Order: sequence, then structure tokens, then C-alpha cells
Amino acid sequence: MNTGITLSDALTRHAVVRPHKWAIADPRRRTTFGELDERVTRLAAALTVRGVQCGDRVAVLGLNSIELVESWLAAQRLGAIAVPVNFRLAAGEVGYVLSDSAATAIVVDVALESMVAEIRHGLPALHTVVTIGGDLEQTIAAADPDLPRRSVADDTPAFIMYTSGTTGFPKGAVLTHRNLYLHAFSSIATLGHRSDDDCWMAVAPLFHTAGVSGMLPMFLTGGKTVIPPSGGFDPDATLATVVDEQVTSCWMTPAQWQAVCALPDLSAYDLSRLRRVWWGAAPASTTLLRTMIDVFAGAEVIAAFGQTECSPITCLLRGDDAIAKIGSVGTPMLNVEVRVVDDEMNDVDPGEVGEIVYLGPLVMKEYWNKATETAEAFRGGWFHSGDLVRRDADGYLYVVDRKKDMIISGGENIYSAEVESVVATHPKVTEVAVIGVPHPRWGETPVAVIVSADPADPPTDADIEAHCRAQLASYKCPKYLTLVDALPRNAAGKILKGRLRDEHATLLSYTAGPTDVALLDETIGTNLERTASRYPDIEALVDVPSGRRWTYAELNAEIDSLARALMSFGIEKGDRVGVWAPNCPEWTMLQYATAKIGAILVTINPAYRTHELAYVLRHSAVRLLVSATEFKNSDYRAMVAEVRPELPDLAEVVFLDTEDWKRVGKRAALVPAAELRRRAESLTPGDAINIQYTSGTTGAPKGATLSHRNILNNGYFVTDLIAFGPGDRLCIPVPFYHCFGMVMGNLGCTTHGATMVIPAAGFDPAATLAAVETERCTALYGVPTMFIAMLGHPDLAERDVSTLRAGIMAGSTCPVEVMKRCVTELNMSEVGIAYGMTETSPVSCQTRIEDDLERRTSTVGRAHPHVEIQIVDPVTGRIVERGGVGEFCTRGYSVMSGYWGDDEKTREVIDREGWMHTGDLAVMRDDGYCQIVGRIKDMVIRGGENVYPREVEEFLHTHPDIDDVQVIGVPDERYGEEVCAWIKLRPGAAPLDATAVHQFATGKLAHFKIPRYVHITENFPMTVTGKVRKVDMRTEMVRMLDL
Repeated sequence: MNTGITLSDALTRHAVVRPHKWAIADPRRRTTFGELDERVTRLAAALTVRGVQCGDRVAVLGLNSIELVESWLAAQRLGAIAVPVNFRLAAGEVGYVLSDSAATAIVVDVALESMVAEIRHGLPALHTVVTIGGDLEQTIAAADPDLPRRSVADDTPAFIMYTSGTTGFPKGAVLTHRNLYLHAFSSIATLGHRSDDDCWMAVAPLFHTAGVSGMLPMFLTGGKTVIPPSGGFDPDATLATVVDEQVTSCWMTPAQWQAVCALPDLSAYDLSRLRRVWWGAAPASTTLLRTMIDVFAGAEVIAAFGQTECSPITCLLRGDDAIAKIGSVGTPMLNVEVRVVDDEMNDVDPGEVGEIVYLGPLVMKEYWNKATETAEAFRGGWFHSGDLVRRDADGYLYVVDRKKDMIISGGENIYSAEVESVVATHPKVTEVAVIGVPHPRWGETPVAVIVSADPADPPTDADIEAHCRAQLASYKCPKYLTLVDALPRNAAGKILKGRLRDEHATLLSYTAGPTDVALLDETIGTNLERTASRYPDIEALVDVPSGRRWTYAELNAEIDSLARALMSFGIEKGDRVGVWAPNCPEWTMLQYATAKIGAILVTINPAYRTHELAYVLRHSAVRLLVSATEFKNSDYRAMVAEVRPELPDLAEVVFLDTEDWKRVGKRAALVPAAELRRRAESLTPGDAINIQYTSGTTGAPKGATLSHRNILNNGYFVTDLIAFGPGDRLCIPVPFYHCFGMVMGNLGCTTHGATMVIPAAGFDPAATLAAVETERCTALYGVPTMFIAMLGHPDLAERDVSTLRAGIMAGSTCPVEVMKRCVTELNMSEVGIAYGMTETSPVSCQTRIEDDLERRTSTVGRAHPHVEIQIVDPVTGRIVERGGVGEFCTRGYSVMSGYWGDDEKTREVIDREGWMHTGDLAVMRDDGYCQIVGRIKDMVIRGGENVYPREVEEFLHTHPDIDDVQVIGVPDERYGEEVCAWIKLRPGAAPLDATAVHQFATGKLAHFKIPRYVHITENFPMTVTGKVRKVDMRTEMVRMLDL
């Protein structure tokens, strides 16, 4: 019976009640409800004249446009069934859909008309073709505008939505008007109707249920739907549309939201109209969700989960639950009845894994013309999803696996059997099994596990992809293959897909760190307050040179006083405060005081001279500078005086250890404590709090802008992974101005209630060893050259370093022999290697204390918590297989917001999916541990052969007379580049030359890797953080060799 709730009925009502209100907009045009209703009626009349009847199937194949929606509604006004067709399908796949549905008519985009012409001879039922961009407009204009009203029952099929099939052929899920109408109603009722939520946009194709069903709640309530263009996703254009169309609800995949959130100029868009931000079709990381919550502060973040057969949403995850219940798909929507059952349809207990089954008015009617598959799907009276889930004590559902042999890639369902049937026809393939492996962009990507017909001539990735593209949609084609001698089978001969997934899940060089320990979602000041409250009497900071020391309660009080003093200068949230000094307690206090008031601390390299100082102060527009008076051979007073006239933004300069600093302390009384509390309460974890300038080897230094969340969490996880706690005492000889000191050191301590020990203003191996002994330090930080200096210092034999157990070595790669000596001679049994860069807060990889010596000496560890890593081909961007060399890229909470004031440079290193491109060449092993093999710019290409300096350096470190070595490439007329080694000899060692090195390496290294040139040196040119400046070494060798 006709209950008046078909989609066509809803349009008719809107045309009467709100005829002039905008209904739909796309990039080319927009239409009101009145205009839409008239065009739908005319097109329905034209289809009737061409013989389309009630119950017929009308296929719709085209790129996103208003015309697609008009075509659906026109068919449905006749009681016909709309069949959206995926425009990404190959011709044969489109032919199958049209044949299976027995479509009598098709509305097709002119860009795809030739495909329909190619396959039409095999479609005897298809008698009508109308072309968007061709004869559609003429057809509508010439049609009768007064189509007699037809009675269409609400249980009449509205759509047949084709999904990939488990047996190799797609299945058509039949969705009725009642399914879709009640789905829209259930969504509105579950989330609540908001009068200020009146414009929907789903960045999805209109052949997908996210595109079809997503718009219906807005359509039924009389709001506007915005249809984005098909084709490559453009985050800038998408946001421009959101702003221009005043979108209030927007759905995208996590990969698309990631690209939006990574835009350096995101803050320039007015997104205040957004009320709901939706995501689905693939998992989202905690970092992305937290970023979305911060960026879209005025909107509710909603995750949608379901499947085509359920219209499609079954579960929703809302707001902060996305973080609290990370990994969950939420709880069932209204009108969705859910059970979690075993194979016998018995309910399983909370926490146990079972299949989720559904019942209710949102579940499809049937699979089109597939009675057997329909009966199987509805066995026991419930729809079987094929998803294996567990339900927690609060009723939240978590998907853990799939019973169906299905891959979900970028929101598209790919059934392995369909792909296997195509791959198996390749002449070089004897057997094949297709599985899904994790992929950072698509969630999963298909991989073909192949038994080759001829092991001596196996198929390549390119062979299989090209073969499949002729018969399958691009997203279904395996992009990777792996060769095996035989496929694993059970006793009955069935291929063991589970074993294949386990064995090949790590095929790609992609991994994500653990998320079992939550990110700290607070500001640095709040975290320090919590630590001081919990450990008030534990020593927080010790300055060995001056003998001063503070407990956490005392340090927090000093920091509060300094924070109020800074506020008395008029320092507001977001103002820049510079610090130019070597390590000292005041440096640490300033770090936390600026964090408490929301000022951005600009950390300035103590080695800078006037030109660099002026650039940094001017570039970041520092308002107040705290500076040392002098250090080593630097007269800071004189240099500040020289540059100050050219710095109009610099209002105040305060020199440490002078009356200036004493006067600052007295200014705290000018600002009440309550005002400081109000300021602190106004801050958020996503606020910028630090600008660190990186070495400008290719030009001016760049200011990496870091937030509370960036550096607080990085410091926390660095020391968490070496089991830090309130009893630990960390000796910090590395500079505070760098992430190693202020993040891994200071924040690593204060997040765990540990003690910060300053051994000296600058690195001094003797002072460091003395501080370890006198302060009974349990951990020690340093770059490899620092550890080499301490291990070679004569005081080591006289110092008691037995209290040491842990530490971090970072800043540059560590020679194997040096690491071994740290363990044996410095007692650092739990020393770890950390790897990263300033732009990533800094650590992305770290070894674990339980790792064996091999992992701690030959790798930089595995992914940090809440951090993703991928190794990609620097040219193509394709993820390389494990064991292959590529560029190390990382993504997560730790990636900077950008370079201060330089969007162009930011876009060069952070891509649209939020990946930070480090420029380092790396290898990801099968166990997920990474090895850094060089820099893209450092790689030596000799006669077409790639030479990775790290490999040669590690080998030369095994020479008994070599203390340290660096390998570079120098120009060569014949080979393009030649290999050159700079060598530091052990004390008392005999001189080495190129001939001796060649003899040592012959038979052990490939000939093209053996250094042609050898330069003996006492020191390498280095930055103050211990990074070797290979660019200077190359320049010097070119001069010395007169190249």
C-alpha cells in the first residue's frame, strides 16, 4: 500500500511547501525543490514514453552530479528501481551489473557513453539510453510536465545497490523506500534534529551508499545537499565548498579528513557553520580524531559504521567517545536490533568474539535474483553481517575480523574470489589467493599470493596489475604480489586464508605504534601541576655547577612566579618569548612558565652569531628575549645590542645573572595568582607552544612549530619506554634549546616525577661523569659523539657509574661498537636508541628495554606509541615492501603544525595525508624495526650503483684502528660520484690510507662501495646537537682534491 513515505512523495511535498528553497547544489549548478520536482516529473514522463514501467530497473552511470539524483527520483516516481553503477568498474563489470539487473534503461554520463556502447550488444533488455551531457536536457525539456500520479508502496524497491560478491560476482542489495525513509528517520532520532544543521555534504561517489543514503536525512527535512565533484580529492577545494555553501554536516573518509587537517592554512577557512563532522569506511587513528575534535571545536565528531545491506548505518560513535572508546564502532542506532552470536546462533558473553547479526526495518529486502544467497544471509531470521565483533561492558562494539573473505579498501568492498578468478587466468599463474593487508590510506589493499607456473619466470607486480585492469575496477587490482611455492591448505583442501594473512600482513613497509596507553590530553602546565601535586617532595631539578636544587613543589612555585612576571610585561597567549642561553635552571623554568601562560617559546641555538640571531628574532617576531650574558667565546650582550635596532617587535631584553633577572622576579606581585589560573584555563593541548629552528643547510633556518600535545606526549612516551618513574634521575648533558634536551629530557622527567640533573652549561665529558656519580643518576642522554668522548675520557676509570641503568642515544646513528661499550662500561643495560627529527617532536622510533642487543645496535627501533610509519619510494610515493629501501615517513600526534610563517616549506615536507617526509632513507624489517641507511641527499650514486653511506660506515667501524668514520660522495668525471671516507683513528693507531682501507674491504664489500678517497681527521664538522655536517665535508674534499 502507499503510505506516502516514498522519496518521490517527500520531494512532492517540499515542492509545495518550500518550492524556492535550494535543494541540491553541485559544482556546475544548483536547483530548488520546485525546479527539482518539475525536472523529475518530466524525466519520469520521458522514461514512460520510452517504455519504462513500474518494477523496471533504470541504471544510472555517471560522475557526481545533480542529474544522477534526478534520474533516481524519476525512476522511483514511476515505481521503477534505480540501479546506481560504479563508474570505476571495467566494461565487463558494468556489463554484468546491467545484465544481472536486467536494466531496461540507463542514464549515462557522456564521458562513459562509449563503454555502454561497447557492451550493449550483450544486453537484450536494455532498450533506452539517455546521456547526461548529451540528449538529457532536450529529453527533459520536450517531456510532458503533467505526469499522472502513480501509487508506489513504501515496501517497493527503491534502489539495487551492487556490492562485490563472495563467489566472484557482485550481488544487488535491494533497498526499499521504507528501508531508506526509516534509516533517515532513525539517524535523525538517534542524533537529534538541529535547526542549525541544514546543509549536508558527503565527499563520496553517488554510486556508494554513503553518497545515496547520507543525503536522505537532510533531503527529508528540507535542507540542502551539496554534491562534490568526482575525481581526485582536493582538500583545499573541498573546504572552499564547505565555506561557500555553508555546509553544516560533512562526511569524509579518515584519509580525506587527514588531508584536510594537514592543510597549513586550515585556520584561514571559516568553518564555524559546521555542526557535525562524520567519518567512516576505514579506521581512524587517535591522533586524527583528537585533531578533528580540536580543529572542529564547534562540531560533534561522529563515526558511522554499517554495510550496504543495512541502508547502510547500523552503529554510531559520537563525540569524546571516539577517543574514550578508540577502535569501537559505537552503539546501535535506533531501529537496529543487534546480537553477537556464535555459529549456532547462541548469544556470546560480553568480551567474547562472535558474529554481529541484525534485525529491523533498515535491513534490505533481499539480494536481487539470488534466493540462495538471500536465504544464507538471513538464516535464523537475522541478517548475518560476516563481521566478527566483541561487545564491551558498556555495550560498545569492536570489529575484530570478518567471516567473509572480503577486503575493505577505501570504503569499497572487494571479495577475494572475484579478484582471484581474474588473476588465475594469467598464463604465469598456477594458483592464487588474494588477501588484504594493512594500508595507511585505504585501510586495506589487496595482495595476490601466487604460485608461479614457472619459478624461473614469475609474474611481476606490473604484470598482474596490468592483467587485472583490463577486467576489474582499479581499486580491486592487486598492487602487490608475493610468490610462494605452495598455498597452505587444510585437510579438506581449503586454502588457509587466515594463515596467509598472518604470514603476509607485514608485506608492506607500514606499521603503527601501540595505542594501549592513551595520549596525554592536557597542557604542559596542567601536567606539571599534577606531577607537583602527586610528588611534591621529590627532587625535580638539580643544577650541579651552582649546587642549587628544587623539589617539585618548589619548582612549580618558582615557575608560577616567573609566569606571572612574564604576564606583567603584557605577554599574551601566542606571543613569542625567546631564550638564548646554554643549559641552566632558569632555562627550564622559562620553558614551563611560557607554557603556563600560552606564550610560544622560541629556542635559539647558543652557537648562533649575529646574522642568525637577527633572522630568528625577526622571523618569529619575538617580543621578549631572555639571554645569557656570555658563554665560551660568545658575548651575548654585544651581539644583542648589535641586532636590536633592526628588530622593532623586540620590546624587552632580559639578561640572566644580572639585575635584569632580579627585577623580573619582583614583577610577579603585579599579577594576581587568579589571573594566571584564568590564563592557564584558557589554553588547549593543540595550542602552539614552541618554535624550534632547524639547521638551515639549504638556506635560512626553518621554525618548526610545536604544540603542547606534540612535545608533552613525545617526552612522556620516550621515558615511558625506558620505564621511568619517580625514583629516576636523568643526567642531561644535551642542549635544552633542542628537542633532545627540553622534550626528551625535561618533559620526559616531569611527566613521570623523575629528577632533571644539569651537569654543566655545555657538554663536558668530565663534568657529566662527575654528575652521574655525585647525583647517583640512573639514566644518561647523549649523541654518539658525547658517549664516545665519555668512554674515551681518563676520568671514567675513576668514576662510579654503577647507578646507571638506562638512557637514550640519539641525534645521529650510533656505531655498533660504541653501543656495546655503553652497555658494558657505563652499565647502561637498558640504553635505547631513539630516532626522529625536530619536526616530529622529535621521536618517531625507539628501541625497547626488552630488546636484544642486535635490535639495539643495528636498528633505530620500532614505531612510537600513537605514531604511524611508512617507507615509500621517493619518486613514486608507493609503499615499498619490507626489506626495501625508501624514504622514512611518519604521521601522528607528533608531527609539527608547520614551519612558522612558511606554508610553502611546510607543504614540501608534510603531504596532503599528513605524512612528514623526513628525507631519510630507511629499511623496515619484517619485525617492524627500522634501519636508517642514509639521507636521500647523502646517497652516493657511483656509476649507476646506489651506495648507502651507513652500510660502509658500519663496516669500517669493524677495523681495529678506526674510532669513528663518515662516508660521503665527491664528484667524479667517470662515475659521477666516488666514495670518500673521513676517518678518526684510535689513539696510538698507525696511519691509514686509501690503499690500506681498500685492502681491508676487498672481498668483504662490493668493489663499488670501497672508498676511493680517505681523509684522516681529528674532528668532523658538526652542529651543536652532534649532527655531522656532511655538506661541509663534501665542500672541503672538493677543495682539497681540486675537483
